[in-house]
Amino acid sequence: MKRTRSIDLASLRKADKSFVLKPAAVGVMAATLSACGDSEVANIYPNVMECAMDNPEFVELCRMAYEDALQEAAEASPKYLREDDCEEDFGLERCVPYASHAGNWFMPAMAGFLFAQVIDDMDFDLKKKKKKRYASALFLPTSRRSPVFGNWVSATGQSYGAYNTRQVKVSSKAFAPKPKVTSTTKRGGFGSMARKVASRSSSWGG
Repeated sequence: MKRTRSIDLASLRKADKSFVLKPAAVGVMAATLSACGDSEVANIYPNVMECAMDNPEFVELCRMAYEDALQEAAEASPKYLREDDCEEDFGLERCVPYASHAGNWFMPAMAGFLFAQVIDDMDFDLKKKKKKRYASALFLPTSRRSPVFGNWVSATGQSYGAYNTRQVKVSSKAFAPKPKVTSTTKRGGFGSMARKVASRSSSWGG
């Protein structure tokens, strides 16, 4: 099913401000990605401000990563015909409208983003894309019926730990392009997918 491009990214940005499970303040963490074999260290940020505070020299990079994550959220997150079906998986007021040719759908609001970077050259130029960057959308289910309640999860159901987690070890697949979702899922569908993902997960998030 072909979708329109009238995705309400403004709603997603607004929803980011209504973070339900307010995490405690954390200390400054290094954002430089540390690669070791097939695993990498990445940070989790609920918004651009926290990313910029940790990385004052890379404010523009944080903004770009956030925008990339928003776009991924719009394209790859699960879609529902009814808002209450979405809220069954993600919690009250954690879903936003999504426009399609089929009508008004609903999707979970992005609650944060996975962020990591490799500095190849300190004299990089963002416009020329000399800096390799990674970003991926994360959601935070607040429905107690969800098997990943209170955990950061990707659009594909991968869990990255509890809501107060700010640094995780991930596989290189964590930043791979996510499949675009072009059909709706049923109530509880995301929870079922998350359980399947958890059953085959390795020692780090993928």
